[in-house]
Amino acid sequence: MQIQKSKSGCIRDLRRMKTTDNNSLVSGNILYYPTIEFQDDTWLKAAVCIWEKIYRIVPPSYTPNDSDEVKEAIDAGLIESVMLDKNDLETTASDFQLFMDEADTFPAALQGHDSIDIHIHPEKIDAKLLPLFESLASKIDPDGFLSVSQEVAQAYMLYLATNIARRRQIGKATDNANIFSVDSYFQFDGNFNSYPFDNEKTEVAAAVVLPQLLPGGLDTDSMSRVLEFRKRHTESRSSYRESVLELAQHLTKIESKSHVLDVIADFRANLESAKLSPVGKAIASASEFKMCALAVGLPIAASAFIDKDQLNWFTIASSIGVGIIATMADANKSKRSEWKKSDAFYHLALHGYFGLSKGRTTGWSRATDQFHEFMDD
Repeated sequence: MQIQKSKSGCIRDLRRMKTTDNNSLVSGNILYYPTIEFQDDTWLKAAVCIWEKIYRIVPPSYTPNDSDEVKEAIDAGLIESVMLDKNDLETTASDFQLFMDEADTFPAALQGHDSIDIHIHPEKIDAKLLPLFESLASKIDPDGFLSVSQEVAQAYMLYLATNIARRRQIGKATDNANIFSVDSYFQFDGNFNSYPFDNEKTEVAAAVVLPQLLPGGLDTDSMSRVLEFRKRHTESRSSYRESVLELAQHLTKIESKSHVLDVIADFRANLESAKLSPVGKAIASASEFKMCALAVGLPIAASAFIDKDQLNWFTIASSIGVGIIATMADANKSKRSEWKKSDAFYHLALHGYFGLSKGRTTGWSRATDQFHEFMDD
């Protein structure tokens, strides 16, 4: 889809919606997206070491094909299904219809071109949109799932996840780096121009990537052992999440490059405190822990992070990575001024943490490319 101007008109101001769970953010709950089933049990084990409860979107008539590890986490009360209500579906339908109606050109992915089909359950779609999806589906399987192009399914599910998370004031977390990058479009109301970087603009969407310590051997350890780890680190888990959100909130407000270093230094000092994180304890026994990456999507000031000759990926103080995803189009529709903790969306990567000597991960350096592949489809 060729984008020549801001598409902020395609997305309604979802922040005006009433929330249904004011305690969700404080308790550290997140929404897993864009699929029903977890794609990797090891990822789930890592996620429950960071967050308190994980929600997912499961149609009432569908029984997920879960592994024994996932079922154990469900039995422990760590995984729950979001109960979709009328407002979830109606608002998503309205937003998605505007997205299609106001696009400069009809997306090629919706015109039947070759693509990877993805299943989407009709109970996740509002009745007024269902005929459209049925017309776009290449087939409907015996369980009622519609097979539609990858672009259509992912775009719709991102609208749905964004609505659900905002209405319930919970964050979102994914294991898919491409989905995380594209989600910037929806999270920032489509306020992007057609070029990755514009030195005249004042605000950009970014992925701020932070180090996180998790117990080693997650891929082979049982869910039971992971649950024991959770119990031992309840306080540090909560403190780590809060410190990440506080850092993110600081970064959205900063416009001075020199002050960024001070904020990062404070964050590192907090992480090394045994009270805030297992990091301090792990220094003496690092082999028991494994480093991973936690990326947070944020709107940040270009003046504080970007030089005209700088690459789109860089590190701050040899510990925090920043990947610029895209330039915002309209400063009058700034998201920095209204960003709040419940707007956070995450990508948790079990590997690919940028080493102190390497400076960056090749996977995250493609964040901009992934975003613009979606924009130009």
